Amino acid sequence: MSKSDLGAFDRSLLILAGRPHSAVELARKLRQRGHDGEEVEAAIGRLREVGYLDDRAFAESLVGWRSGSRGRRAMASELAARGVARDVALEVLGGLDPEAELKAARKLVARDLPNPARAAARLRRRGFSEDSIRSALRQTAE
Repeated sequence: MSKSDLGAFDRSLLILAGRPHSAVELARKLRQRGHDGEEVEAAIGRLREVGYLDDRAFAESLVGWRSGSRGRRAMASELAARGVARDVALEVLGGLDPEAELKAARKLVARDLPNPARAAARLRRRGFSEDSIRSALRQTAE
């Protein structure tokens, strides 16, 4: 059987072997590869049943991975772009330790220490709140 002969479920397994995906993201990829909506929905349902597809686990993994270099806003935006439901994203992001976000911001500020304006701009681009930016700049300068 060649890759072009794969059904939606088998193709999903290959896609998920590369990296975790949200259900919306996986469905989009399957449709792009020519699978019809009914076949895609059946595959998504089966993947959820066997535990291979879980948007909450996906969101927790992404947030855990990105939290060392991104603020809440950036992570919320990325989760939304990947199709994670807003309530799931808010719940996962709500579990973040504010001190960990501040620590990540301080680490990024330390790279641009001689230039606080550049450091602040970098943190804004990475989705950190203004409070986190001010605190990181103030604590790093001390």
